[in-house]
Amino acid sequence: PNPTSGDAYVIIKDADNTSAKISVTDVTGKVIYTATEQVTSNKAQVLIPRSAIQVSGLYLVHVVTGNQARTQKLIVQ
Repeated sequence: PNPTSGDAYVIIKDADNTSAKISVTDVTGKVIYTATEQVTSNKAQVLIPRSAIQVSGLYLVHVVTGNQARTQKLIVQ
């Protein structure tokens, strides 16, 4: 859910048999969480634990799969 007050999840679609690199940055650009997951189906769910996003505010979630990159806002209450 966005906004969240707990764990957050990144849903990755249409990236079968590839590696997904996820990074979360705060508004100052500081990387606060990174993960690399192997995506083996057309839809994968990657956890961003609450412990990584403890401070309320706005975060940017960057996902890179193969030759595609996407950035989304994440609001933590």
